[in-house]
Amino acid sequence: MSFAVHECNIVHTLWTVECKWENQEMTCNAGDMDGRSSRPGFFSARPLLGVQTKANFLLLGLMSIVGVTAALCAVRQMRHLTTSVQATYAQEMARLVASLSEPLVANNDRSALALLCHNVVSANHVRSVTIVASDGQTLAHAEEETATPRPPRRAFDVVTAEVPVLLVGDGDVPAPQGVVRLICDASAAHAAAAGIRQRLLWIALLASLAVVPLTVLIIRRVVRPLNEMAVVAGHFVEGDLSPRVLVRGADEIGTLGMAFNSMADRLSRSRQSLLQLNAKLERRIEERTRELQDLASRDPATNLYNRRHFAEVLAREFARAVRYGQDLTLMMVDLDNFKAVNDNHGHRAGDEVLLLTAETLRDELREADIAARYGGDEFIAMLPQTSGPEAEVVALRVIEAVRSRARRTMPGIPVDVSTGLASLRNTGAPSAEALQADVDKALYSVKRSVKGRIAHAPPRVRAKTSA
Repeated sequence: MSFAVHECNIVHTLWTVECKWENQEMTCNAGDMDGRSSRPGFFSARPLLGVQTKANFLLLGLMSIVGVTAALCAVRQMRHLTTSVQATYAQEMARLVASLSEPLVANNDRSALALLCHNVVSANHVRSVTIVASDGQTLAHAEEETATPRPPRRAFDVVTAEVPVLLVGDGDVPAPQGVVRLICDASAAHAAAAGIRQRLLWIALLASLAVVPLTVLIIRRVVRPLNEMAVVAGHFVEGDLSPRVLVRGADEIGTLGMAFNSMADRLSRSRQSLLQLNAKLERRIEERTRELQDLASRDPATNLYNRRHFAEVLAREFARAVRYGQDLTLMMVDLDNFKAVNDNHGHRAGDEVLLLTAETLRDELREADIAARYGGDEFIAMLPQTSGPEAEVVALRVIEAVRSRARRTMPGIPVDVSTGLASLRNTGAPSAEALQADVDKALYSVKRSVKGRIAHAPPRVRAKTSA
């Protein structure tokens, strides 16, 4: 019964281990295992009495009960057997006396009867013999004579036998002439039997003591695999699925150990599958996050970066240029007469013009340059480590490329661009926002004068400080 309960506890422990492990793994948080080290161990609190100790007490208690019961039964049986033997002895002795006293009773020879009784009492462990005639008269009587007083008689120490004295007459029909009453002393036989019983009890006690170590070893051999399973289950609780139970046989415990190991193998495979799935999901999440971030930073009409993302990149590049003393130029491009294109040729033609301009910027700029749609029909590009004159060459190339593509792909639609430039060294802008404002002013100056040209932002005027 104790073993079954222990096995049920192990199965419940494994189920708890599996549930806890699955919850921790499904959260994709591998650091949780470090946090468990501060908690008390799952198997740190050992019970005061383990299964092995309980089994030892139970088996020893059963052996004691069986031994005591067997001893009591043996004592009772031996006492009954001794009493039966003494009763048979007294009966046979009484018959012998009756047989010897027949002629003496017939002749009424009382002296011979007294001598016979005396001899029987003195030589055969008989306490008393009485021969009574058929008329109730005592013909002879003899008692055992002892120098020391006898202890009080116990009921089983005295055995009484009574046998009639028969006399065969002329008709061969026995006629009772009297009765022989014989009392035997069974105390000696009971004392001898008691000595034998005591020796048997000592032998049984020594045998029990000799069996105790063997019993402990057997129970330990039975309980050891269960303890090993409990230890392995403790490792499972701590997240270590590598230990296995040593299977020593094909009995019930061996079958349980094999099932335990099989479950551990399945847990390991499930854990590996979950880890692989977790890694795959993390990669997909990272890829999807990058896609979403890139999608959030793009303008849906032109697939260029939007104004917000451009401002973030410009802030980083402006700080880097200031830190390392490098130049940085912004180029702003505006489509001339874009409203007229929408009004005269439709918004679809306007979208195609926007897309043409965006593709031209991607083709004409370097990989290190960043182009974005600034808003409406305006585009902006950041040219790191590029001076104003170098940026002007790029701007001319962009203008010619836009005009050439428009004439080739959109004949009949007048497409032209104006460009403003603002470099960090030339303007001396104190911040990325200031440099952005300078290039906006430069483009506005072109739009006010002659469109389709390039304008540079002038240097900033610094206020003079009084001495």
